[in-house]
Parts: sequence; C-alpha cells; structure tokens
Amino acid sequence: ASTEVIKKVKEEIEKRIELDLKIGALEDDIDSVTSTIDAKNAEIAEKEKRIGELEELVIENRDVLKQRIRIMYEHGTTSNLEIILKADGFGDLLSRMSLLQEIVDHDQGIINSYINSQKEMEEAKKTIETERDEQIEARKLLQDKQASLEKLQAEKQAVINKLNSDIK
Repeated sequence: ASTEVIKKVKEEIEKRIELDLKIGALEDDIDSVTSTIDAKNAEIAEKEKRIGELEELVIENRDVLKQRIRIMYEHGTTSNLEIILKADGFGDLLSRMSLLQEIVDHDQGIINSYINSQKEMEEAKKTIETERDEQIEARKLLQDKQASLEKLQAEKQAVINKLNSDIK
C-alpha cells in the first residue's frame, strides 16, 4: 500500500513539474504578446502625431493655394506671353522669364507638397488601421493565453491539493 502511495505521489509531482513548465512557457508567451501590444501602441501614437503634423501642413498649403488663387483672380489673368512681350530689352526679357519660372516652380512646389502630404496622411491612417487590427488580434491571443494560464494554474492547485491529501 505504501509503495502505491509513493508511486501516486511521484506521478503527482511529475504532473506538477510538467504543469510548471507549461505555465512558464505560457507566461513567456503572455509577456511576448504584451510587448507586441505595447509596441503597436507606440507605433500608433507615433503615426497619430505624424498625422497631426501632416494635417497642419495640408491646411497651411491649402491656405497658401487659396491666397495664390485669390491674388491671381484680383490681378486678372495676365498671360505669361504678355509679361514676356512687355520686356524693355533682352536683359529685362531674361529677368521676366526667370521670375515667371520661379513663380511656376513655387506654385508647383506648393501643389506637390499639398498632394504628398495628403498621400502620406492617408497612408498613415491606413497603417494605423492595420496596426489597430493587429492589436485587436494580439489582445484576443493574450486573452486566450491568460485563460489557458488560469486553467493550468487551477490544475496545478488541484495537483498540489491531491499531493497534500495523499501525504496526510
């Protein structure tokens, strides 16, 4: 009878050791998933900050474009050809052409900046959406692992209780 009790106790101890290993592995998994969630939070916060900056830039560029269009409207639609033809000489012609090119380049720069900021903002919003979806999946995984951990801890406690009752 005592050999049988010793055998049972040994089996229960082995079961407890096995449960401890499973619990340790699950705790490591939980830590890893928690780190992933924290990293996603940091990435989302960074993207949201960048979106705020881009929104300001878009508004600023839109205001500059509105002002430029208003000025063009108020001063009429003088064509580039008219400006060039009014030159008083070759030097003045080159100066006017250079000035026109600077204006065109400046306007194109504002438009490109506006378009690029809009695109980058949309991409950042899509990235945030993807990261939030990944975060939701990670949270579900975390909940599953925590439920498994609680189950294993309950099993372990049952083994400990059985060991205690077998020893007494």
